[in-house]
Formats: sequence, C-alpha cells, structure tokens
Amino acid sequence: MLLTLAVALLHAAPQFGSDSIRVEDDVIFFYVKTPSTVSYVYRALMAKNFGGVLTSRYDEIDLVPSEPADGCQPIVNSVLMHGQVALLQRGMCSFAEKSWRAQEAGAVAVMIYDSDENNDHRWIDMVRDGDGFDVVIPSMFVLGKEGWRIARGIQEAGTRVATIKIPVNESYVSVYDYYPGTLW
Repeated sequence: MLLTLAVALLHAAPQFGSDSIRVEDDVIFFYVKTPSTVSYVYRALMAKNFGGVLTSRYDEIDLVPSEPADGCQPIVNSVLMHGQVALLQRGMCSFAEKSWRAQEAGAVAVMIYDSDENNDHRWIDMVRDGDGFDVVIPSMFVLGKEGWRIARGIQEAGTRVATIKIPVNESYVSVYDYYPGTLW
C-alpha cells in the first residue's frame, strides 16, 4: 500500500511548464513522448564552450530532424524547425556550424547525434574550433545509437517530428521509462 502511494505521488509530481530555469549541468535528460515506438528517456551532453544554457522547461516541444540531416548547408525545413528543437547528425562540418545553422533556422535548441549508429557509450565533447560561428542556443550531443533510434522512429511513424519534454528531472522517472539495454 505504501509503495502504491509513493508511486502515485511520484506520477502526480508537478508538470514542467515553460517557466524560467537555468540548466548548466553537463548531462541533461529528455523524454520522447511521441512517436510511441521510441518513447523513452534519453541523455544529452551539453556543448563545452559554445551555445547557451537551457533557460526554459518544455513540457511539449517538437524535435525536428534537419533537412539536410548533417546541417552543413542552409536548413530547408526551417519553417517546421522555427521555435522547436533541431535534430542533426554529426559529420561534414563543425558542431558550432551545425548549431549556428539550426539557430539561423529558428530553433530554440539543437541536439546533434553521433554518425556512428552503434555508439552507445562514447560521449563526444562538443567544443568550438575557432570557426567564428556565434551560437547562443543550447547545443547538445546525443549518443549515436539513441539519435539514430529517434530519427528512424520519426521516419517509421510517418511523422516529421517527435514530441519531447526537456529537461526531465531523472528523480521522477521510472526505471521502466529508459530504453531497454541502455548503458546507465
């Protein structure tokens, strides 16, 4: 009975709104709400020396895969990306350039996933490399296996976006909300 009550209280915890916050942690957690096939909690590593910090909580915001996926040319789906979180694939140009292009397309944050789709444990520190791009939006790195899973889930669901909650306080997350086999 006490266990049931404790679980009920955790699920009744206050929901995130768009209230002001300041997240400066290296690792943050986000929850993919839809599509349901990839509806789990994931981790992201904040960029080291460029981009901003999260200053808002989003209970529901779209995660929009970039077209082109690598974000090294002007983003053609900027109308869809405006006011949302961009999802880009690593490779072909610097992390700062990718983040800047997402920012120019109107994204409020960017997640860059590793091009190695089997990478489930090697974190990459995203650092500015002297390229001169002025990035002010939060920029984050996502492991390849997780980024590819999300991107494929969006494609297989026939949608153009995922809906996410960011950041997520992992204290309120059930162990069952993490992807099975994820290395934590």
